[in-house]
Formats: sequence, structure tokens, C-alpha cells
Amino acid sequence: MTKVADNEMAMERLVPCGIDLMPRLWSDPALLSRWWGPEGFSTTTHKIDFRTGGEWDYTMHGPDGKDYGNFIRYTKVDESGIEYDHFGTGEDAHASFKAVITFEEVTKSVTRVIFKMVFEDAETKRQICDEYGAAEGLRETTGRLVREGQLIAEVETACNSLEQAVARMKRAVDRMPADKLNWSPGESARSVIHLVAHSAWSVDWIRSTLGGKPYPGATTADGDRAMRDFEKGFTEIEPALALLDKNTETWLKYARSLTVEDLDRIVDMPFKLGQVSVRDVLLAAAWHTNDHCAQIEYIQTILGDRDWGF
Repeated sequence: MTKVADNEMAMERLVPCGIDLMPRLWSDPALLSRWWGPEGFSTTTHKIDFRTGGEWDYTMHGPDGKDYGNFIRYTKVDESGIEYDHFGTGEDAHASFKAVITFEEVTKSVTRVIFKMVFEDAETKRQICDEYGAAEGLRETTGRLVREGQLIAEVETACNSLEQAVARMKRAVDRMPADKLNWSPGESARSVIHLVAHSAWSVDWIRSTLGGKPYPGATTADGDRAMRDFEKGFTEIEPALALLDKNTETWLKYARSLTVEDLDRIVDMPFKLGQVSVRDVLLAAAWHTNDHCAQIEYIQTILGDRDWGF
């Protein structure tokens, strides 16, 4: 338990994400705007230089429409935590204190974050707590950090999984003889080129589905027909790979824009398969791409598996 003096306020939280993600949570204006401050507040960053000696100039917007100017000067930023001097601006200029935030790795996916606010004296602490509700504000702010930490951990897992699946597909394509890229083992089977084009198409439609756009076709037969018609437009591997890269980047950008509320949003699965939350299918793009990687690797096995892939 953190020891607290009369002029201090402290709180500990277990944040469900790796310690390596802490710098992003504390320096990315898009993320800070979502979790920094008590419930109902948002934050606009005017300037941030997240390093020892750097500064953060920002405005907090209260749920009542009032704006609060803030300025931070970082006195320490490293892997173990952050220390800074905080100053209010304008009519809030008296709301100053020193903050010490410590990061401790509990597991690879859990970080203990210890917050300590140090005021000039006990009376200043009391005044700021009374005027700004600092104690409750700290509790709510740290609670929002916990939720944002869980979000970023889930999203980064999904993003990393998709990037790894796409890299696996590219490696499999590189090992395929050029004269076999348009070959398939059966009349209804896809060629390597069509598998890549199909994967690119699916990554984009999975993103659209997560965003609430209905999948094309009411039945699996409709869906299959739409996909096959699309794939026929690809006879060379380069355009298929370029589309896979483009749609993957779009998917990654979309996933990293998701909010805590978005993960619990309910979306319709294709072909009347029911409804699920975004969280439940966040890994679908990676799963699907890996499935088709396995098909390309199977084609390689049919052609001959002397290449060990090292």
C-alpha cells in the first residue's frame, strides 16, 4: 500500500494491459481525449511533448460545458513512470500540484499504476479537493484509464494478429512458383491469386460489418457468388497483394479508432447468423486470413514440400 502524507493523495490501479503500452496511453492525444479526466470530461490537446523536460498544454471540457485550462511540465519520463508539475491556467491558476505516476509490471498483460498527487501543504490539498472534487476526480480518471487500457490491449492483440496473418500469407506467396500462382487443385478451389484477393476483400467486409454495414447477400450462396465474381478480376498477384495491404491498413486504422463503448456495440453477423458484440469478432479478420494462409500452404504441399520455409 502506498504511504500518503497529509499533503498527498494517492491511488493504485491494476490496468489490464502490458507496461509497453503505457507510453501510448499517456502521450497519444486521441487516447488522452478519451480517458483523461473524471467521468463526462473530454480533453483537447493543444501541444504535447512527452519527454523529460517536455510540456503538455491542454483544455479539459466539463459535462456542464465549462472549460478548464491546464499546463503540465514533465520532470521525468521513462519506462518506470512519469513525474510532472501541474498548473492550472486562467481562473484555475491556483490549482497546482506535483504528480508522481509509477508503472510496475505485474504480468505481461497487467500493469500496476500508482498515482500520487503532492500539494504544497495539507490546506492546499483540502481546498483543491473541496473546489474541484479532486479525490473523486482521481478515482474516476483512474477508472477510465483501466477501461482504456483494456481496450488498447484488446485492439493491439487483434491488430498484431492480423499483421502476423498477412505476413504469413506473403511468405507463403513468396514460396509459390510463379507459374503456379493461377493454378488450383480443383474446379471449385481458389488459386493462390484468388485466395489473396479473397482475403483482401474479406478484411474490408469484416471491417464494414464491425461498423454496422450489412454483408452483401442474404444467403451463403449469394455471398459466395459476390466473392467469386470479385476474385475473377485478378489475374496477377501484385494487384491482389496491393489490395491486401491497402485493406489491412484501413482495418488497422479503424480498429485503433474504436472506443470502449464500441467494443460492446452489437452488430449483425452475415447470412442471418445472429448478433454478436464487436469485441466477440475483433479477431475475425486475423482468423479468416490465417485460414486462407493454410490453403495456400496446402497447395504448396500438393506441389511438393521440399521447401522447409526457413
